[in-house]
Amino acid sequence: MFTFDTKRTMQLRRELSAKLNRDVTLAEVAREVSARLVKMGEKPIGLQVIRRLEARQPQHLDIATLNALASFYRSYGLDVSTLVRYVEDTDKEEDSGKNIVPHYASA
Repeated sequence: MFTFDTKRTMQLRRELSAKLNRDVTLAEVAREVSARLVKMGEKPIGLQVIRRLEARQPQHLDIATLNALASFYRSYGLDVSTLVRYVEDTDKEEDSGKNIVPHYASA
């Protein structure tokens, strides 16, 4: 099972703000991600999508949006490898009695 790290998304925006020495707004991120999506032939996203990605676990995450978001932050040299994590099925963990450490997927 894959899980999206909302805290890491917010942290990436803060890291970019520090790197650029200015506030990077949600609207700016949404514009940049939308521009990347349009270049890929996908629909653009709105500000509310980025706001939700930073605020709570998404119920559905479009792979194209995830790729565009990761590409945006990666273009500034930020580490996006922990945006998505792979975690073992919790049922298996309970059955085996083992503590399973999540494996990190590269974005």
